[in-house]
Amino acid sequence: MKNIFKPADIGIFASFPLGGYLLINQSFMPPELILISFIIGAGISLDNKIEGIYKNEYSSYPVPPSLFFLKILRIILYTLGIFLAFIFSKNSFPWVLSSIFLSIIYNNHKLSLQQRPPLDSILHFSGSFVFTISGGVWDGSEFSSVFPYALSLSLLFTGGYWNHLLLDKEKDMALGRKTMAHKIKNEIIKGGSIIFISSGDLFLGFFLGKKSFIFLLTFSIAAFFIIFFGLINKNPVFFRKTYRTIHFFLGLILILLFGVFF
Repeated sequence: MKNIFKPADIGIFASFPLGGYLLINQSFMPPELILISFIIGAGISLDNKIEGIYKNEYSSYPVPPSLFFLKILRIILYTLGIFLAFIFSKNSFPWVLSSIFLSIIYNNHKLSLQQRPPLDSILHFSGSFVFTISGGVWDGSEFSSVFPYALSLSLLFTGGYWNHLLLDKEKDMALGRKTMAHKIKNEIIKGGSIIFISSGDLFLGFFLGKKSFIFLLTFSIAAFFIIFFGLINKNPVFFRKTYRTIHFFLGLILILLFGVFF
C-alpha cells in the first residue's frame, strides 16, 4: 500500500486542463483552475492505484480495510473537484464531470479494459481530450477554439499510453499473465507510440505556428528528437523519461514565449 499518490502522474493529469487554458488564453492559469486540476489529478492517480491493487494483489472480496479507505478518499477528491468546478466555472463543469466519468470507467477492475488496448486507447484519448477542454473553456472560450489543442494533447497522452503498454507487457509476463497486448509485436507498439507523440507535437506546432513561426520551429524540433530517441533506444523506460523531459521543457518554453510572467 506504499506510494498511494504518484506526484509525476498527478502533474501529468493536471497538465491537461492547465495546458488547455494556457494554450487558449496565453496567460497564467487562475489559482482556482490550478487547485481543481491537481485535486482531480490526485483522484485519477488514486483511482489508478486502486485498480492496480485489485489487479495485482486482491482478486476477491471482502475488500481489505486499507483499500476501503482509499476508495472513500477517491470519492472525496472527485466530489471536491466537481463541487469546485461547479462553483468557479459553469463552462468547465460538464467537461470535468465527463473526465471523471471516463476515469471511473477506465479504472473499473471488473471491466478489465486495461487488457484491451484498442478500447484502452480510446479511453486515454477521450479522457485527456475532455479534461483539456475543461481548462480551455474555463473563461468561456468556444469549443471550436479549444478543439485543435485538445486533439494535440490527446495524441501525446495516447502515445505515452502505448509506450506504457510495453512496460505492462513485461510486468504481466513476469506474473504469468497474458493480455491482448501480447498479441501485438513490440515494434508495432513502439512505432505507434512514436507516431502519436510526434504527431501531437507537430499539430501543436502547426496550430500555434499561425501565431508565430517560432512555435512551429520549436515543436518540430521536439518531434524530431522524439522520433530520433524513440528509434535509437528500444527501452520503454528510457523513452518515457525522454519524452516527459522534452515536454516538461516545452511547457516552460510556452510559458516564457507567451510572456505570462511579464
